[in-house]
Amino acid sequence: IHTRVRADLKTIAQGAQEEAAEEFQALLELLPIGTAITDGRGRLQRINRKALEFFGLPEAEAKRRIGTDPDALILQPDGNPMPPSQRPLTKAIATRQGVRDVVLGLERTSDGAWAWASVSAEPRLNPDGSIREVLVTFEDVTQKRAAETELTLQTFRDRLTSLPNRTLFME
Repeated sequence: IHTRVRADLKTIAQGAQEEAAEEFQALLELLPIGTAITDGRGRLQRINRKALEFFGLPEAEAKRRIGTDPDALILQPDGNPMPPSQRPLTKAIATRQGVRDVVLGLERTSDGAWAWASVSAEPRLNPDGSIREVLVTFEDVTQKRAAETELTLQTFRDRLTSLPNRTLFME
């Protein structure tokens, strides 16, 4: 009887864990921004639909490619490659501190176009100080960046000829 009760309690606990995981994933899907959760080494554990749409990846491919891959080409706002040590997820893992609102460029796999995102990474620590998981959020700022570029172009260039205007000359 004792063994049977133990087995029943274990089954109930596993069912509760599975239910909690399903509820958590449902909440993750409701978020209006891309969200991913990695383990303490940067390996993807969970990802929501907004994030998958942003990257243009199916979930299985996302788990393989997203994380701390040093060979991934990620751009800084000035267009130069971002060193792996400066990437939000890598930096959050190394420093055990949150990294907020880092703008970076990523190549979307669905269409090959470059997209810009504002990325934040927040590590969650265990009581012993080790990293349990890292919550990574990213908001698509591609249109905002394109509008800023267009505004700069309009400010310093002639609309008809695209030649430098008086403002650019004076600067």
